[in-house]
Amino acid sequence: MAAEHPSKPNAYAQYQLGRMCADSPGEAEKWYRLAYQGFLRIEQEMPDDKLYYRLGSMNLHGIGTEKNLDRAREYPHKVAITGNMDAVYGMGKLYLESDVPKAISMFELAAEQGNIYAEYQLGKLYCFGQGMPQDLEVGMEWLKASASHGNEYASVLLEKVQNHIHHQTTSAVFGLFRGLAGMIQNSANNFIRRRNSIDRKQRQKIEKKKQAHGQRSSGYEYDYSEGQTM
Repeated sequence: MAAEHPSKPNAYAQYQLGRMCADSPGEAEKWYRLAYQGFLRIEQEMPDDKLYYRLGSMNLHGIGTEKNLDRAREYPHKVAITGNMDAVYGMGKLYLESDVPKAISMFELAAEQGNIYAEYQLGKLYCFGQGMPQDLEVGMEWLKASASHGNEYASVLLEKVQNHIHHQTTSAVFGLFRGLAGMIQNSANNFIRRRNSIDRKQRQKIEKKKQAHGQRSSGYEYDYSEGQTM
């Protein structure tokens, strides 16, 4: 009834009907287009941050209108002017799908005003390098800020990241120890092989000298590498 009111059709009701007709694309599109036109009229008369968010989302995803990224980018600035950081955070979430740097700028704007969810999003983006270079140090700082402001999800994620870093560090240390142990063992084996080679040569020289002086040979050689008489 609200959507089809003859003199004042309600754009929000039309939008909800579009959502409810998801299984019927043609019907959904009809209601979304009516809703979009209605929102544009409201924007001229009494705009607010939620309306800007809705229009930005519809332009970004092509709901009720053709996709228009340039126009979608105008609405975050209008939202920011209203001072509603929750709406700015919402725009950041929208931009995550198409423009990560823009999303980060929205999150940073909201985070600077104490929005704990924007802090959390920045922590995730930097820690995991989603659409941007990874920076664990910066990411953990944002997660700590969000956790200190009462965000339990940030506390859990921060603990997981710290445990992961600790595990990597521990593995690297043990890997270094294994590498050093292997180097020491190889060095020791090389030393034993060189020593045994020298011992055999010396033994052979002694045997030759004995034979040259007419002395009886011992008749055996000792294999130092195996510890057996040959």
